This record gives sequence, C-alpha cells and structure tokens, in this order.
Amino acid sequence: MNNQKPSGTMPGSNSKPANTSGTNVKTNNKAAANNKAKANNKAKANNKAKANNKAKANNKAAANNKAKADNKPKANNNANNNANNNANNANNNANNKAINNQIEKLKELENQLTEEAEAQNNLNTQILDKQEAESTDEPFYIKHKKLLIGIAIIVGIIVIYFLGKYIYNRFFKQNKTETQKLHLNQHSSSTQDKIFNEKIVPPRNGFDYSITFWFYIEDLYENFGLWRHILHKGSYDGVKTLNYDDWNDLSSDIREQAPGIWLHPDKPIIRFAVSIHPDKEYCGIYTTSQDCKDKHYCEWDGFKCDTSRKHPGDLYRDKKIEYLHTRQDESIIQYVDIEVPVKRLVHLSYVFDQKALNVYVNGELHSVAKFMGEPIWNKMDLHLCLQSAFSGQLLDFNYFPDTIDRDKIAQLYNNLPIVEEVPKKQRIYKSLEKGDIGNVFKTLFS
Repeated sequence: MNNQKPSGTMPGSNSKPANTSGTNVKTNNKAAANNKAKANNKAKANNKAKANNKAKANNKAAANNKAKADNKPKANNNANNNANNNANNANNNANNKAINNQIEKLKELENQLTEEAEAQNNLNTQILDKQEAESTDEPFYIKHKKLLIGIAIIVGIIVIYFLGKYIYNRFFKQNKTETQKLHLNQHSSSTQDKIFNEKIVPPRNGFDYSITFWFYIEDLYENFGLWRHILHKGSYDGVKTLNYDDWNDLSSDIREQAPGIWLHPDKPIIRFAVSIHPDKEYCGIYTTSQDCKDKHYCEWDGFKCDTSRKHPGDLYRDKKIEYLHTRQDESIIQYVDIEVPVKRLVHLSYVFDQKALNVYVNGELHSVAKFMGEPIWNKMDLHLCLQSAFSGQLLDFNYFPDTIDRDKIAQLYNNLPIVEEVPKKQRIYKSLEKGDIGNVFKTLFS
C-alpha cells in the first residue's frame, strides 16, 4: 500500500525555514509528528486488515476446497442418477411419442371417417332434395301408377287367357283330336269293310269333323255308268246291291250320309254328300209366292216354294245342280263335286267348320260350301267299297272328330305314302326323306 506524503515541507529538506517564531515551528513539528504517527497507524491498520482479509480468503478457499472434495462423491452419484433418470425419461418420451403418433393416426382416421360420413350424408341429402324437387312435378306414370298397375294386371289376365287358349288349341286340343282319330293306312277297292259306330268318336260340337285321304283311280271304266261306292257312314242292310245310275234314286234309298263319298258314273268326279237339317232360311218353309221370291236362292213353282236348284257351294257361281224335293223338318242331302285325275294320286281333305264345308285338293283350299242347315251326324256304321265300287286305292285315310287347320292338312299332304301307285322317283325321294334306306333299295330294284 503506497503511503502518500502530507502536503508542506517535510523535515530534513534543504530549504531554509521561514522566519517564524519558535512556537510556530514547534507546533508544526508536533503536528507533523502526529500526522506521521496517524499515517503509520493507518498503514498498519490497513496492512492488518489486508492480512486478516487474506487469511479469511485463504480460510474460505480451504473451506470451499474441502467442501468441494466432500461434495465430489455426491456429485458422481447425482450424475449417475441423473443419467438413469435421463435414460428413463428418454424411453418414456419415446414411448409417449409412439403412443402420441398412434393417437394422431387414430384421430386422422376418425377425421377421415367423419368426413366421409359427412360427404355421404350430404349426398343423401342432395338425393332426397332432388327427389323431393322432382316429386313436385311427377310424370304421369308415377302419379297414376296404381291405376296403371291395375290396367296392366287386367291386360295381363286377358293375354294369359288367350295365350292359354291358343296353347290348348294348338297343342293339347289337337293332340287329343289326334288320339281320337280313325286311321286306315291302305284300303283296296276290291275289299269290302265295315267299321262299327262304337269305334268312331262323334264330333265334339255335334257337327264339325274332318276327313282326309289319298285317292287313286286305277280304272275309270270299271262299273262304268253306275254311282261307284267309295264309303258312306249311314244305313245299309248288307244285302242290297248298290246299282244306282241315278242320284235321286240313290239318295232316296240311302238317306243318312255322314258323309257319303261316291265316284261319278262316267266322269272322274268325286261327290262328297252329307245329310243336313234345313234351318228356317230353307225355302220349303215359305208358303206364299211373295215370301218365296224375297229369297234370292228360292223360286215359286206355282204351288210351293223350293230352292232355285243351286247347290249351296254354287250359290255364287250359278251352277245348276239337282236336289231332292224335301219339306220343312225333313233331312236334305247336299253335296260338293271335285274333279280328280286318273292313274295319279290326289290328296283330298273335307273339313267342316261352323257348318261350312272347306274342301282342300293337294293341300290347297279348293272351295267352300255353305249349307242351308246343320249337318246331321248319325249313329250308324262306316261302310267302305261296297258292291259296284270304284277301281283303285284309298290311302292314309283319317277321320278327326273336330276341325283341323291348314298346317295339319299340309302335314298330311306332305306325308306321301310309299306305294306302287306313286312314281318310283317320288317313292325314292320320300323314302330318303323318312330315312327308310331299305325301301330305297327295294324301289330301285323292283
């Protein structure tokens, strides 16, 4: 510590003292000595204080060093504990972080599902809004759908009814007719035959039936000049010879014909005859000239009203034919004539349909006869090729107890029989069509 000198002239200096009194010099020296003593004391005091402070500082440093030495093991333990705690905290933080990540993913998934649900709800709301908007202006078929459904049901029932009726008539009814038919495969004119009435199914409605067959004339001049018998369903005593050259005589003796089929005495003409009950339009019921003349098909002979000698099938063709003279409520025989070839097969079909007779030749409609009454179906036997018969063959004969259609007629016509009367070329073709190879070789080498 630097001691500063007091201001003024110090003792022992080379400067000469001033001329002052002795008292003042002594007083100044004493004061100087006191100041010097004070200064020394103060310096000592300062040094002592420094020494004390230094000692305290050393003691404090020693104490601190000792304290540090004592705290060092504790610091190591704390460091280890802190390291473990830090590791545990790190593991916990990692686990917490993983859990938090999972939670965040779940929250994201939840948010995504929520957004999708909201989007679906919005879509449903839009659809409902659209439907609600459209419902305010519904189309006719929506507004009246109950009425339309009712109409559709009624129409459906009607369609089902007629469809069922068609199916029945097309398949079941026809099949039943097929099973009830009478069939003869081949019958020669040289053989008489009889089929009992019990084997013949009567027409379903009492008068509509069908007959089809192939016909072949071998010799037109056999029994020439007589009405040559082919078949008839009606009366015959089994004894009388049928030698009739006049149709009126024949029809007077054989009143019941349902039908009767005959070959003309001198022409290749087949006559299909049938007994009928004349209805109220028949001319014989009119008893006055005026009533008779009002009907274009009747004529007054001066005493009674009779037909104008026109066959019902010829009413629109002006062909003169013969009739029996019959009265009201008596049966009348009416007929249709068809010209056929000689020595060549021809297919004939006679089909009654609602009291009208449709005649088919080789599968094609030839004529329609409108009778003046209802055909009579008798309960007598069917006779074939009696005395004075024609010369030839009756092939694939079919009787059906109902009306058959054109498809069935075409089918029967296309079923050409394989017999010698058919030309060889046609027989071979039909045999091949049926797959009958044996008959092909038989025909080729016959």
